[in-house]
Amino acid sequence: GFLPRIINERIMYNIDSNKMSVLQAVDEELRPKEKMISCLYSDIRRYTQLSKDENFVRQSVLPDSHEAIAIVEEFNGIPRTIGDLVFSYFDQPKTDLNVIFALLAAHEINAAVELRNKNQEDAALHIRRYLILTMGSALVGNIGGSGSAREITALGPCVNKAARLDELTKNKNVAEQIGTNGVLMDRDAYFIAADVLEGFDITKIDLNKHKLKIRDFEEDDAVWFVPLSMTLKGHIERELFKRSNNEKARRAA
Repeated sequence: GFLPRIINERIMYNIDSNKMSVLQAVDEELRPKEKMISCLYSDIRRYTQLSKDENFVRQSVLPDSHEAIAIVEEFNGIPRTIGDLVFSYFDQPKTDLNVIFALLAAHEINAAVELRNKNQEDAALHIRRYLILTMGSALVGNIGGSGSAREITALGPCVNKAARLDELTKNKNVAEQIGTNGVLMDRDAYFIAADVLEGFDITKIDLNKHKLKIRDFEEDDAVWFVPLSMTLKGHIERELFKRSNNEKARRAA
């Protein structure tokens, strides 16, 4: 499979700065490692039924998936698509940045879907995506690929939980409290991003109140829905700029 942009950049860094051979650099980067990551998960609602229309696949699904991959890579994520599913993980050394970059990618993916739907007169070709964000430890790298084949992905509870949270969006009680213009977060991801999200209208969904459980993760009793907006995007970008300046000042001290 193709190598995501951030993977290529790391390989080139190992060659140029760490004086590795090409084979050493590739092996170092693709070798499975355990990391703290953020997962961004999104599939198209009613895809199985809608994909019976070839026009829907050609005019909506393909351009949407290609644009989502480009957006994820713009924010240093590592994307993977399976049918209508766009899964990506963010594995920078700083855990908080992984959640922040995933939030920004989610905003851009959501904005791209809204714009495409707005410009598409035929409502039958409109796309509805739910965006899921989780965080946790996972094994990442070339997992499952052998020889010259590469299967860059992530394995771990946070990956599985993302799929389970997506199941919640199909529940009527949850759907009434959220929309497709936001991101649904698990506890770990929300707590990491809580300081950045402070002051914004975040909906906490008490699963016990609705007699709901996250399949295979019954210990989680709540999820958080974060509406995505240009205001939130601008706030996050200012926060990133401030953190970057603080880091530069710390290194200069």
